[in-house]
Amino acid sequence: MIFLLIAFLFPLNSYYCIRQINIYNRCPFPVWPGIVGPGNPAGGGFRLDNEQDRKISVEDSWQGIIWGRTFCDSHCQRAGGCISDINEVCPERMRITNGRRRENGNVVGCRSPCDALRSDRECCRGAFSTPDTCFRSHVAQTFKDACPTAFSFQFDDATSSFACQNDAEYLVQFC
Repeated sequence: MIFLLIAFLFPLNSYYCIRQINIYNRCPFPVWPGIVGPGNPAGGGFRLDNEQDRKISVEDSWQGIIWGRTFCDSHCQRAGGCISDINEVCPERMRITNGRRRENGNVVGCRSPCDALRSDRECCRGAFSTPDTCFRSHVAQTFKDACPTAFSFQFDDATSSFACQNDAEYLVQFC
């Protein structure tokens, strides 16, 4: 009788479904999947060695981002990874250096076009806030040329992000 009452009050299949996402590393090196979305699945990420996998569970309506990071340490403080060194192609006005003046220091990072230029066009906001009005800028294209599968601006979905169909389980595979 108690089971029937619980099943009536909480019909799990009708209102609350769980999606399983299996993340699998086929790369010959470790990958640290990064995960961002409601509920902070798997604490935001973890390490997967070659041929390892891990399943995470998210709500049916979960919308988030999963991406691969390489060359992390145990805390992923060196998150990211790319065949190219973005710092080598970073425009002067966007460079982050370790010196007092940009021209005297080594480039240690590169600001995003939105952060550096703070324009509505670069930030895809205001009149440029839709996929029909916001396009990859010359600067974002420079990054895209260096790392073709990297996400280089807000609507860079065609080559860098993927939406899943309405299946119950997903496989995210690296390499």
